[in-house]
Amino acid sequence: MNIKELKNSLEEALADVYSSPEREQVVFLVMEWLTGFSRPQQVIYGENEVSKAITAKAFGIAEKLKKSEPLQYVLGETEFYGLSFSINPGALIPRRETEELVEWVIDTLKRLPAKRKLLDIGTGSGCIAIALKKNLSQLRVSAWDISENALEVARKNADKNHVSITFDKKDILNNHVQKNFDVIVSNPPYVPVSDKNKMAPNVLDYEPEEALFVPDDNALRFYYAIADFSLNNLSPGGYLFLEIHELKSITIREYLERVGFQKVEIREDMQGKPRMIKAEKKE
Repeated sequence: MNIKELKNSLEEALADVYSSPEREQVVFLVMEWLTGFSRPQQVIYGENEVSKAITAKAFGIAEKLKKSEPLQYVLGETEFYGLSFSINPGALIPRRETEELVEWVIDTLKRLPAKRKLLDIGTGSGCIAIALKKNLSQLRVSAWDISENALEVARKNADKNHVSITFDKKDILNNHVQKNFDVIVSNPPYVPVSDKNKMAPNVLDYEPEEALFVPDDNALRFYYAIADFSLNNLSPGGYLFLEIHELKSITIREYLERVGFQKVEIREDMQGKPRMIKAEKKE
């Protein structure tokens, strides 16, 4: 079987799982992972024969994808902000929307060299902390998570991307640490449990629930805890950046203003949804 034939077979096998454009992208990524060939190379060398081992791996991957297992977990890696990350079900899969939060942090801080110490709360795979350290090398970055599994993934990714970050197992809901940071950033859990029935199987059945869901009757508990921690641990004039639930943006902004933050700004993502917020601690 050659490359072209294998791609066609994979597309047929996944016809009931993905729409046509998405299926084409998934097959391209699988073939790139298996062969090392880029999209143009897969066309140019389409008549090249593939080994029986690669063919077997390809159909093994297809079987997992047919069960709605996320491609990132199947391949064991993903890309975030131009960097390669190892990934497994112990950590949430990095989202493209979070890249926009990272971009906002970088754009803000690159003009403010005095901002030196940054904390990422709920680091997961380490994607935010690592992308920020990679692009703002002057930062001293710390990253916390409650999950030892996630921290193991994050440490591996820091080594993979050649950055030095201090990782610690800490629970922001039960935290009495007194430290000083210039910037705090977080993408905490914010999906109400009642939204589970709206989630796709590839998310609900495979990604860590503790990184996604919050109780319906206390859906903003992480935001309140992070805001209170930031008031006590941010340096004067320090920044708080948060990824937020699009339906809770006004409530979160009002809370931040009420407890004493200033210059609170909501930003929309590329789809026009209010998904990020920035606030400053008063001087």
